[in-house]
Amino acid sequence: MNIVTFVGKLRGMHTDNMRILEVARPESVDSSNNLQILCKYWTNDACCALTSLKEGALVAIRGRIDSDEANGIHVIVEQLIVIKN
Repeated sequence: MNIVTFVGKLRGMHTDNMRILEVARPESVDSSNNLQILCKYWTNDACCALTSLKEGALVAIRGRIDSDEANGIHVIVEQLIVIKN
């Protein structure tokens, strides 16, 4: 099983149940080089924390890598910790 962990800032919605997580690359000081990672909560519940948090919230996520034809490669979020809202 694959498990990934990221810390980053939530950005806009990609689809109704997917958010973009912006993760800074450690070797870069330029924010234009940040990774933009698509994240989907493991449930389609519309009021889950991933979709209800405001843009710019600093979060830590743990999840697994998945892919489908509609969204390509993305992370299925299994655990979400809000560091700063």
